Amino acid sequence: AYKLKANSTFRNEFIQRMASHLNTTFKTERVLHILDSVKGNIATEMVHHIERWDAPSSMAKWEKNLQVMVDFARERVDSVKEDMMSEFDLTGTFDLTLENADPACGGIEIAGVDVPAVFTGFYFDDVPLRMKARPGPGYRFSHWSGAYSGTGDEIFLTSDKNISVSAHFSPAAQIRNLFINEVLSENRGGIKDESGEYEDWIEIY
Repeated sequence: AYKLKANSTFRNEFIQRMASHLNTTFKTERVLHILDSVKGNIATEMVHHIERWDAPSSMAKWEKNLQVMVDFARERVDSVKEDMMSEFDLTGTFDLTLENADPACGGIEIAGVDVPAVFTGFYFDDVPLRMKARPGPGYRFSHWSGAYSGTGDEIFLTSDKNISVSAHFSPAAQIRNLFINEVLSENRGGIKDESGEYEDWIEIY
């Protein structure tokens, strides 16, 4: 773990990916919604479960156990944020607001995590943050606007203040009359790839 933390590329990706998950996967509202949904699915059966197995000892005990999970979910984001700042000597966070102007044309990931078309979340100050646009079939990435402007589909942002960025897609030029000309499904000694390995391949004409 020490060697991984010493690697700046891994360190930066880990820090900001954790932030992305705290903003999405482990977001308090999402976790509470899942807990409430699961509780609703099994609540009517818990009476019979307790009667049969005497575990937990009562519905009141079950409700108490659930409340522990609710309290954990409510405190988790702030607790992990504090742990990250302490472990990596981070100074603070900034809010990133992202708008995907053309959500039907593609998606955006931040530090390797898919985010909604309209999204606001916190990220850690002065740590490079990787954002990648992924065009859907028939589309291409056009450009970024706002706090960052450019046409590269993958960018790195560093900030210590709140910023807003928008992503834009456009229709891709259609390529017609493409044919699969040849297939090699078990390449043992034919053409090598750029790494000098005998990968399977197809040829398009």
